[in-house]
Amino acid sequence: MNLSSIHTQSGSKNAYLRSRRLACMAAAAAALLSGGTALAQYEYEFFLIEPFYQWSTAESYMSFINDLNVGLGEGLASSGMAGILWTEAQGRRQTYSGLQELNNLGFAVSSDQIVDTSDGSSFVIPPPNSQYFIPRLFDLNDNMVGVGGARSGCSDFCEKPIIWDEVGGTRMVPVPNAYRMTHINNAGRAAGYIQFYHQGPTQAFLYNDQSGQWINLSDFLHPRQFNDFAITRVTDLTENGAVTGEVYAAEALANGFVWKDGQGFTFLPGLDGGDPLYVRPSGINDAMQVVGSAPDAGSSYRAFIWDANRGMRDLNDLVQLPTDFILDRAAKINDNGWIVGSGHFGPGWNFARGFVLKPIGGGGPELTVEPLHRGQPADLTVTGANPAERVYFIYSTAGTGSGPCPPALGGLCLDLRLPVMQLGSAVADGGGTAIMTIEIPAQAPLITVHTQAAIRRGAGGADSVKTDAVSTPIQP
Repeated sequence: MNLSSIHTQSGSKNAYLRSRRLACMAAAAAALLSGGTALAQYEYEFFLIEPFYQWSTAESYMSFINDLNVGLGEGLASSGMAGILWTEAQGRRQTYSGLQELNNLGFAVSSDQIVDTSDGSSFVIPPPNSQYFIPRLFDLNDNMVGVGGARSGCSDFCEKPIIWDEVGGTRMVPVPNAYRMTHINNAGRAAGYIQFYHQGPTQAFLYNDQSGQWINLSDFLHPRQFNDFAITRVTDLTENGAVTGEVYAAEALANGFVWKDGQGFTFLPGLDGGDPLYVRPSGINDAMQVVGSAPDAGSSYRAFIWDANRGMRDLNDLVQLPTDFILDRAAKINDNGWIVGSGHFGPGWNFARGFVLKPIGGGGPELTVEPLHRGQPADLTVTGANPAERVYFIYSTAGTGSGPCPPALGGLCLDLRLPVMQLGSAVADGGGTAIMTIEIPAQAPLITVHTQAAIRRGAGGADSVKTDAVSTPIQP
């Protein structure tokens, strides 16, 4: 696996946002290394998120979780619905209602505003021009680039897609017949919708802000399986450019899908004998785990998780729940495998309650690094690999954050900033442990080294996995 040919692009960032980003990336490494309580028969630990105001009709739900494991949702308060910010350490706290898509710097979007959830401050983005004067954002990445739409005031059909950043301001996106963009990742890949006439069917498009190129996802559907004007909708987008969403067409054999460049569409099966036409995916992470809601054989909607190896699984079977609590819908899954959504206390209908699911034991391979001292050896150890798997060890001195996505790993993105270099590799033993010993030069500079391990899995690396990035200072 050769990483030497990978290059990066960097843009102007103001000092405040750059310092916030670096501080939050360091916090992300600590969050990724946190362990879970050992509950052997289950895969997740459960957290119930109650509304602020305890009333018979009070509701709460969780809609988003970032890679710092900070959850975002809504819950009833004394004055109406209020925003929920949740962490495992601090529990829930009240914030503004209507916040969406919390990035790893702690900023969220709400209509035409960007809100700093750390102190409640906000600023309004300007319109792109005098004609389309009502902007609104739907997503904001860690580079503080947001996407959304701007309306002229007549209707949603008069909306055009926009992109905003701190340097270029608000600008239109030149995709014909497009009316909105809803997701953007840290590599500048975005997803949105095309609509050919007022209240007509929509088709999802993917847009590359770096190159200006775009594709219509409906163009990749098989004409014999779907009609000529299938409706497509993207509900989430990963850092490596994979998307999940839905297809609506009379001849469709499946609705929920995963799509990735070079691999095409994968249509999700039904849950436990349920109808696949009603599978509703809503979140996907870089490990290609998909979550959402789907009916079982009894037509009861349940929260599910899907991956290529284990297929569709009912999340209710993977977690120890309070008596009569049912997980109805999983809304999002982050790159650490944490899941948020909503459920209710059954067995009959009841008002919604939010939840957070935390993977027990980390949910993937883990990397530990011995202290680094000049002139001495140090072991890099990965646990949780499969026996006889080759584990690649990679490092950077530039820091952690959004890194390259090597083709050898099927597009899985590393969490190390360029330039990155390969230390070497080791084969896992029968217990799934791989150890690599490195020698620190006697005159090595006293800097921090950021390491990560990756395992190539699947055809073309499509199922590859990575450990968390670990930052270790070199000591005398």
